[in-house]
Amino acid sequence: MDKKEKPAVSNVGNIIAILTMCGGIITMWVTLNMRVAQSEVKIDELEKGRITNAQNIKDLKQELDSNIKELRKENREDHALINEKLERLIKR
Repeated sequence: MDKKEKPAVSNVGNIIAILTMCGGIITMWVTLNMRVAQSEVKIDELEKGRITNAQNIKDLKQELDSNIKELRKENREDHALINEKLERLIKR
């Protein structure tokens, strides 16, 4: 009788062990999928931020270029006035 009961207990133990392993594998799979999904969301957010930053940099560059052109124009005008005044002083 002991010999007949032992395999049944052993089979039940094996089934429980297999179910436990399957449960662990499923839990790990779900956890990994969740982490992958979270990573994808973070990557998407970072990509949107990078695109926004690139556009902001482009806008700032255009603004700076415009300001530099204006400053150069004003500088040329100021130099022209200074040159005119120097010529008047020299002619006196």
